[in-house]
Amino acid sequence: MAERTTIARPYAEAVFRLASESSSLHRWGDVLAFYAVAVADENLAYALGDPRMNGDQLDELLASLMIDISSQEQALIKMLRENGKLQLLPEISALYTELRASAEGTVDA
Repeated sequence: MAERTTIARPYAEAVFRLASESSSLHRWGDVLAFYAVAVADENLAYALGDPRMNGDQLDELLASLMIDISSQEQALIKMLRENGKLQLLPEISALYTELRASAEGTVDA
């Protein structure tokens, strides 16, 4: 688990910086949380592992999961897919949430 968190941290930090610069902390949190749940779904995992699906088809499938996904959000998901890191989305989302909470000065009770 610690190794996955270590690998996920730079992604979470990069997304946090991007979200901070564009004043879209909440939106990025929602996107990461959504995809963290989506990639854990066994049906989607099966489709993502289907050797008959090429990269473009996988990107289209992943983008189609959200009605209103921006080009930056699509680019992140595509980059994670291309680098074999989609399975890290739960850790990326959790780390991002921690960074956001720290920046906003909030604490989960």
